[in-house]
Amino acid sequence: KFQVLQELDLDGNQVDDWGQVCNLSRINTLRKLRVNRNRISNLQHTSAPLTQLTSLQLSDNLINDWSQIGRLNELNVADFRMRNNPVFAALKEDVNRSTIVALVNSLTVLNGSTITENERKWAEIDYYKQFGLVYL
Repeated sequence: KFQVLQELDLDGNQVDDWGQVCNLSRINTLRKLRVNRNRISNLQHTSAPLTQLTSLQLSDNLINDWSQIGRLNELNVADFRMRNNPVFAALKEDVNRSTIVALVNSLTVLNGSTITENERKWAEIDYYKQFGLVYL
């Protein structure tokens, strides 16, 4: 089943369990996944992560912790779209963007805009200046 499925849109389906979404990892051909306007609050997976994905959209969910964003490193996603989640409430949009860029190494495009080498370098520097002592 689903031997040629490359893109799946689960927008607005009241999905609240990322572990259930990760069951889609069985579909080896799946490259693009949209789970906007759902109730996902964390990105912990109970099965194999969706490492075959190249594009993921998680806008309008309930993610409220930056550590959940960092879990995207397990997926190797290049193109990521995420807006309107509680985690973004405390910071300005440009700071939210640079934090995502610093946290997720595999990204090349964020919210439709290409991430340049220079942007990544400065995002990582700013992130380490702000949170570096936590890691020492």
